[in-house]
Amino acid sequence: MNERGVTKEMVESRVKNGKALSQNNGSKHLFFTDEGAAVIANDGTLVTVIPKSKYDDAYKALSESLFGR
Repeated sequence: MNERGVTKEMVESRVKNGKALSQNNGSKHLFFTDEGAAVIANDGTLVTVIPKSKYDDAYKALSESLFGR
């Protein structure tokens, strides 16, 4: 998490304020914001974080679709 420049507070904000998208048949969720994303397993384990600077074309398109930017 720290190696990607993401703090615990940033992850908590993404979970609280992000759009939740189910992944892997509901076994985990992507909490997506226009500032970054976090993937959380159903047991609450943080799977990964994705800073906005690492968004690929698909994530950029998703951000545009969800947030208009």
